[in-house]
Amino acid sequence: MIFKKTLKKLLKNNKLFFFLITSLIYCYLRICYITSRWKYVFSEDFDNNSFKSTKSLLIVMWHCNIAYAFKIFTGHNKIRALISTHSDGRLVSKISSMC
Repeated sequence: MIFKKTLKKLLKNNKLFFFLITSLIYCYLRICYITSRWKYVFSEDFDNNSFKSTKSLLIVMWHCNIAYAFKIFTGHNKIRALISTHSDGRLVSKISSMC
C-alpha cells in the first residue's frame, strides 16, 4: 500500500519520473506491436481503406484493449479520444502523443 501511494505521488509531482514511466510503457508497447500478428476484420461493405478515409467514426473500446488502440488507428486521420483528468488518463494522453 505504501508503494502504491509513493508511486502515485511520484507520477503526480515528479515530471522526470512521469517521463521515464511513459517512455518505458511506450517502448514496451512498440515491442508488443512489432512482435504481434495483426489481422483486421471488417464487414463486407467496409474495408481498411474505407476505415482510414472515414471522416467521422465512433469507436468504443474496453479498458483491456486501450493499449492496442494506438496500433489499430495508425494511419487514420485526426484521432480524438476522451481521456479522464485522473493520473492514468494523463499517462494515456502522454503515450498517445508519443505514437
